[in-house]
Amino acid sequence: MQLVAGAGLIAASSRSAPPASVVRPHTIDAVLAALADCPDPVLVAGGTHLCAEYLTGRRPGTLVALDRVRGLGEIAIEPGMLRIGALVTHEAGPKHPLLRTHLPEFADAWAMIANTRVRGWASIGGNLMARHTRYELSLLLSALQAQLVCLTPSGATQRLSPAEMWETQTPCLLHHVAIPLREGHAFSYRRELRPVVTVAVCRDATGARAAIATEYRRPVLLTDASIDTLPDDFADPVSSAWYLRRAGAVLLGRGRADVGLHG
Repeated sequence: MQLVAGAGLIAASSRSAPPASVVRPHTIDAVLAALADCPDPVLVAGGTHLCAEYLTGRRPGTLVALDRVRGLGEIAIEPGMLRIGALVTHEAGPKHPLLRTHLPEFADAWAMIANTRVRGWASIGGNLMARHTRYELSLLLSALQAQLVCLTPSGATQRLSPAEMWETQTPCLLHHVAIPLREGHAFSYRRELRPVVTVAVCRDATGARAAIATEYRRPVLLTDASIDTLPDDFADPVSSAWYLRRAGAVLLGRGRADVGLHG
């Protein structure tokens, strides 16, 4: 909302967006050049998060639109991996045949994210690069041990875990997400207590993992799928560590049972 003289309090619209230069590259190399050369560049895919950032006072200098860039919207199989391009939307991704065949439980979890209005525009890359604790894909991909494959303005390739993406400050383009395909894979996402706490559990031939997060706390990876490994200070502005341990333990128990882990 904004206060407009003579009109009172009205909803913000595109007319209230701050001025910025717009670059619409057609190639990945042109995107990287814009990241290196343009003032205060912000990559834009669906733009749903950017609209929210405008309301918090964000004033980007250059909007680098990715909608015309080829090679960022594909899903494919690589040796031992399923590859999801950064521009794949929440609407298209969960319906893709390769995802439904190889990672059906993850596809079901991804399909729960956002509402219909947002799903058609918002992308997996935008969800991750926003680094926002309310957004759920970082949690899901942490449990899956996914890698985020990024390109720096110099053209170098970085392979980051979801946790490392939270920490990096280097401007980069997320090219794709690589999810391991392993024998004995099973996955569960328990979000019935969202936004208080959510838990993702994954089991495969390498072992079991869980990731837990709240609306205000970034995901914590539990490599032995045990709620007892939560840090003592796992609290947020709304819930105490004691409550989150109790609620998280309930969801973890349900997730463990979903993937065939008991005890």
